[in-house]
This record gives sequence, structure tokens and C-alpha cells, in this order.
Amino acid sequence: MQQLANELKIDFQSETYKDAYSRINAIVIEGEQEAYDNYIRLAELLPGQKDDLIRLSKMESRHKKGFEACAKNLQVTPDLPLLSNFSPNCTKFSGSSSSRENCHLFVNSVLDYRMFCDRSI
Repeated sequence: MQQLANELKIDFQSETYKDAYSRINAIVIEGEQEAYDNYIRLAELLPGQKDDLIRLSKMESRHKKGFEACAKNLQVTPDLPLLSNFSPNCTKFSGSSSSRENCHLFVNSVLDYRMFCDRSI
């Protein structure tokens, strides 16, 4: 296994690597933002757990900032606009706000899968 690792050379500055990283990084950043938003919503719904949920939301925010810093260190811009190509406008979803939230959560659960099936790296 160590021999294989030694033979594998990744050019972290290549355009191919940066292109793939920009998409993966965008997914991760969006996921961290969604986690943050979900904890905030849960804190509103569960006042007895509010302090713990707010603490968790802050943790997710720090994760997001960390991934943004990774992109900056690699001189890569996260491909956040790409995400809009795969996420339907849930505000057009008829029904209650919980229906829109369920749509939004569903979209985020399949976003990772669809991005790599619909666009080659």
C-alpha cells in the first residue's frame, strides 16, 4: 500500500485538479451552510435544546470557513454557481413551508450524487 502511495503523484496546481476541487468544495461549503441553517431552525423548534443546537450551528459555520480557507490556500474559487443548476427552486413548491423545507432537504441529499453523474470531472 505504501508503494502505491509513493507512486501516486497528484499535481495540486493542475487545472484538472482545481476544476474538480472547485466543485467538490462548493458541495461541502453548501452542505455546511445547510447544516448551520438546519440547526438554527431546530433551535427555534426545540427551545429546550436551543443552547446545544446553537453551539452545533456555530461548529458548522466554522467548518464552512475552514473549507473556504482550503480553497483560498489552493487558489481555487468554489463553483457555487454550479449548484444552482442542480437545485430546483423550492419556493415554487406548492404547499406549506414544511413542504418547501422537505423539498430543500431532499435536494441537498441528492445534490452530491447528481453533480457527479451529470458532469464529468
